[in-house]
Amino acid sequence: MPSNFQGFAPQNLDRAADTLRAVAHDVRIKMLELLDGAEWVNVQQFHTDLNLEPSLASQHLRILRRADIVTTRREGKLISYRLNEERFARIRRAVGTFISHSEPVAAQA
Repeated sequence: MPSNFQGFAPQNLDRAADTLRAVAHDVRIKMLELLDGAEWVNVQQFHTDLNLEPSLASQHLRILRRADIVTTRREGKLISYRLNEERFARIRRAVGTFISHSEPVAAQA
């Protein structure tokens, strides 16, 4: 009989939590929205479109890159970013499944 806890190894849960933390930030959600459907976006575009300083955009992009949510391409000194659509689709499906099967959280008194 298969275990209900298959895949629940601490390292798998840590990786899942890290991935969700990477996405669960207002600035990074806006960055992902900008990347969605775009071919390649560079740091300057994040500055222009989202009013983010390049250093701050780079910090957030580093987090997304470590979670394999964005991929990079270097052309000389310019680094461009693209949404890893396959990975992001899996994240969206997993979150959607979790939310649709979750009980509503009762309001705290």
